[in-house]
Amino acid sequence: MGYCTGMKILLTLTIFIAAWLFTGSSYAQQVDSSKLVIGDIVTIHSRILGEDRKIRIYTPAFSTFEKFPGQALPVLYLTDGDALSGIVSEEVDYLSTSYLYLPPMIIVGITNYDHNRMKDLTPSRPEGGFDGNRDTSAFGGGEKFLQFISSEVMPYVESHYKTEPFKIFVGHSLGGLLAFHCLVNHPEMFNAYIAVSPSLWWDSGLVVGQADKKLTDRLKNKFLFFSDANEGGELHHEVLAMDTLLRKKNIGGLMYKYVGYPDERHGSEPIKAIYDALRFLYPQWYSAVEDSTATLVGKHFAHLSEIYGYRVLPPEFVVASRGSRILQMGGAKVDDAIGFFELNVANYPASAKAYAMLADAWEKKGDKGKAIDNYKKASALDPGNADLQRKWQVLEQGK
Repeated sequence: MGYCTGMKILLTLTIFIAAWLFTGSSYAQQVDSSKLVIGDIVTIHSRILGEDRKIRIYTPAFSTFEKFPGQALPVLYLTDGDALSGIVSEEVDYLSTSYLYLPPMIIVGITNYDHNRMKDLTPSRPEGGFDGNRDTSAFGGGEKFLQFISSEVMPYVESHYKTEPFKIFVGHSLGGLLAFHCLVNHPEMFNAYIAVSPSLWWDSGLVVGQADKKLTDRLKNKFLFFSDANEGGELHHEVLAMDTLLRKKNIGGLMYKYVGYPDERHGSEPIKAIYDALRFLYPQWYSAVEDSTATLVGKHFAHLSEIYGYRVLPPEFVVASRGSRILQMGGAKVDDAIGFFELNVANYPASAKAYAMLADAWEKKGDKGKAIDNYKKASALDPGNADLQRKWQVLEQGK
């Protein structure tokens, strides 16, 4: 497909999405333009940690999440949420809404800077102390912190939001160290791990040694992305050692990628690395525009369901846009359009819009009976819509 054709299709899809979301019809969601709210800051009293902790929960700014309140979303858990939540949520929103490169997500940023970050994010206490300080009581709380996430943060998120079982863990620096520790010692806790400049040098490379011993079994459908910048020294040495170890082991079921960013510093790297990690995790989320039949789209999302371990539904507005584009071609293409609209009805049986678009297609095909039946179903789901009622009444009178 040529560049101009591709851009034309992308522009058509973008216009359709905008019309879907912001049209003044009865299906439109009313948007309060006076404020922008994309997340909540909540305080959890942790019995495990013995203190209050703030977490920042970001839901998609795109109205997909609000338009379909029953839609469950994967969850990305992030250490150093004080510093990184805004960056990560913006990257996810941009990639998932502007160009449909990945699914919308819930971002859970767990704060560490207001507390003992070194204790939260280090999984062990080095013998002989650290950095000239022989008192190791301020280190080694990583296991307890992971328990806090699994036993208190996750249950809170899953009880207050619609979530899919797919979970992503993101950490930078010491947070990256904890991400690796979790993968090695508790691989079942998350489905994907993103470790940006992980401090694998901690405690004489303890986690690298653990990985050598423990990462022997197959890790079915696990993802790992890790990286480093121009830090050099022990950090770079241990990151390379981990990459060498993983390449040597060639662990079945673990899909991983290591990327170096020699032109970035420790603090600037997360912006690039997390973006690249998300693109690695979702190399092809939505099916190609060339998939011009509902069967092909269905197969694509069935394949995604196998990869990510939960049922992935093609978004209603994407399927509707393809059906609408094909319906405009008329002729024999009407049947292909009907296939798309029937796919939406099957996946979103509570959507009046799905039935209404299917009814429109049957009416264009000339099957008044099926058009009336689907208009009535749409009207039952949206009883206040006089236009839907009028459509099936007019068709019945003309039979």
